[in-house]
Amino acid sequence: MLFFRHFTLESSPNTVLPGHGAAKKLPPGIIRQIFSNLKGPGETLDLLACSLICTSWFDESLQLVSDKLQSLYFGDHFDVEEIIRLAELLVKSHRLRLPHCELITQLSIPSAVLIDRPHHVSELGTFRDKAAEAYLTILRRTPNLRRLRVTTYCWLTRDYQKPYIDNHNATGQLLLFFDSAMSLCNTITGLVFYCDDKFSYDAFPLHLFIPKVVYSVAAHLESLETRNF
Repeated sequence: MLFFRHFTLESSPNTVLPGHGAAKKLPPGIIRQIFSNLKGPGETLDLLACSLICTSWFDESLQLVSDKLQSLYFGDHFDVEEIIRLAELLVKSHRLRLPHCELITQLSIPSAVLIDRPHHVSELGTFRDKAAEAYLTILRRTPNLRRLRVTTYCWLTRDYQKPYIDNHNATGQLLLFFDSAMSLCNTITGLVFYCDDKFSYDAFPLHLFIPKVVYSVAAHLESLETRNF
């Protein structure tokens, strides 16, 4: 797995090592079999990274990654590093004029990555800012995005009983992000708001957040769903 993660665009499967002749190309069937064995949480991003290496890798990996890219779901345990990695890979794909960005039609944004996390998890601000910038980068490069899923919940404290959330700051941080994000969502026709079981309505004023997001895309909104509210 790490072998694929450390490849860069400058790398080549046919690199000539000192004292060796040019490496032979692997048959397409073998490449496809190798890529089919990429499993786990990072599977989609690994396949996306592989497709940026060379033409033969692109041909085989695109078949496997296309469906996964169409609906990108980031759960509550999805690391910001992975979100940043996706943004970086899409920037590379866009620069190479490859079709990955156009394949994405659905995107999930967990609200927790856009607000400050507890001190024992990361420094306040750093985590939030990197996640927000990565998502804005993704939104700028997904012209066929149609459906946006926003998950509303909060990180838990060490005792796993009380949610960690600063009512005033969290609201401001989310509104600030979506003020920037929704101006990039001119193609959105469907919104889904999902509320986590651990969420506290008293701790977080949804009436300030959800209507603002809905209003920003109301002119072309065809469907609106709320789940677990």
